[in-house]
Amino acid sequence: MPYPPYNFNASKVGLMSLAPFAGTTLGALLRGPLVDRYSLYLARKNNGIYEPETRLWVLLWFAPIIPAGLLLFGYGLDRGSPWSVLAVGLGMFAFGIFPVGSVALTYLTDA
Repeated sequence: MPYPPYNFNASKVGLMSLAPFAGTTLGALLRGPLVDRYSLYLARKNNGIYEPETRLWVLLWFAPIIPAGLLLFGYGLDRGSPWSVLAVGLGMFAFGIFPVGSVALTYLTDA
């Protein structure tokens, strides 16, 4: 991004990290309550039997956001889109990647 059409200096490139920070924070805040409530819901539907695999269904909610964010960032960078489009792409990627890793780790711990 230090080259045209953006011509960002080092501090502006560094500020682009705020979008992934915001996405990660939002993903972290949503992941906990969503995964736990949905796991309890599926356990109730399974006659009160909890299985660690119920956590994996939440991955289907977050996983598509990762490639969408990467594609938005990549196409935006290639086409010279405004920097805000790139920031949204980075934020979407970070929003999806944190819950996926966290859910996978929680599943491994439960299993």
